[in-house]
Amino acid sequence: MATFTAGGTTSGVAFSSRLPNGHTLLTDSNNSRIVEVDATDHVVWFYFKNTDPLSNSAPLPTSAVRLRNGDTLISDQFNDRVIEVNVAKQIVFHMGTINHPGIGAGLLNAPYDAKVIGDYTGLTNPGED
Repeated sequence: MATFTAGGTTSGVAFSSRLPNGHTLLTDSNNSRIVEVDATDHVVWFYFKNTDPLSNSAPLPTSAVRLRNGDTLISDQFNDRVIEVNVAKQIVFHMGTINHPGIGAGLLNAPYDAKVIGDYTGLTNPGED
């Protein structure tokens, strides 16, 4: 069994998933980043969560999944939001308001995980064993 650490730079991996291309997506919470590594543990893509000027300085991403369209869905727990980031590292969708936790329309309270219904990313497709 392989161990992936992005060349020994991860600290507090909260979630990981194997991608269809054989790479591994790591949620490196203590470093506020999402890292994709190849089979040799070489970093091929990353996204730092604390580059947003309105963001909590320690945003604590807790999970990330690669969507069917190639974007990455990230739960940004300490910023009370979920974001979708494209391969160019641009936020293309968000739910929740930075540092405004709550319940009600458009508000989230420390989301730990996020999935897209019907995308089946990281899950077995219906009807498959």
